[in-house]
Amino acid sequence: MDLSQIELLGIPLINVDGLIEMLVRFAVTMLFSFIIIGWLYYSRSKRKDWCFCFTMIAVTVFLLIFLLGHEKLQIGLALGLFAIFGIVRYRTEAIAIREMSYLFMIIGIAVINGLATSVSYVELVVTNLIFVAAAWVMERSSLMDRVNVKLVTYEKINLITPDKYDEI
Repeated sequence: MDLSQIELLGIPLINVDGLIEMLVRFAVTMLFSFIIIGWLYYSRSKRKDWCFCFTMIAVTVFLLIFLLGHEKLQIGLALGLFAIFGIVRYRTEAIAIREMSYLFMIIGIAVINGLATSVSYVELVVTNLIFVAAAWVMERSSLMDRVNVKLVTYEKINLITPDKYDEI
């Protein structure tokens, strides 16, 4: 019995070729996302919360783009989704520039891997390698000054005067 011939309410029960393509592209997306998130981002920041965020956004954007792409998703709509997710600001806190850059890169990888179905797997891997290489060069470059930033929320604003220095 050929499962691809079975339909349920006019929809094929399984499309083996489509499933394999989705899984291969998803594996490529996750592989390169984990390289960027784990090797490049986490090795310097040690922020597990952002690693979770980046990973879930990669999964979500990839599946949205890949599955909607089979419905002849227009490039404009894809770029609109890309922009919406790229501009997302979590209302609880401001997103630092570095995290925003990684977020944008992870979204870009997910969109490219989900939408670029007319390119070969080698082209897809090379494109992802370019992302990794660019991030690696920028993270490791001696030209980039490293500045550690720590945000401090100070609630006692009335103590911010020179004469109250000891109380601060």
